Amino acid sequence: MKDQEKEKYVEYLSLADELRQIASDGTRLMLEGRGSNAENIATVCVFSEECDYMRDYINDGSKRLNFNMIRNK
Repeated sequence: MKDQEKEKYVEYLSLADELRQIASDGTRLMLEGRGSNAENIATVCVFSEECDYMRDYINDGSKRLNFNMIRNK
């Protein structure tokens, strides 16, 4: 595995772990407004070459963390 691939994999593992911890407190994970999970979001955010994603914390009675596409690369 190349160094860049290793870095991406470590980044993926770190983000997935962070998101699992966030979800464990009852926060719902969302991707573009749809329910998702830590692994799916981490995969899209780390390995997507077409666009970047921004976190949007929403606390309007139900805690949600939404990842929205912000721009094409």
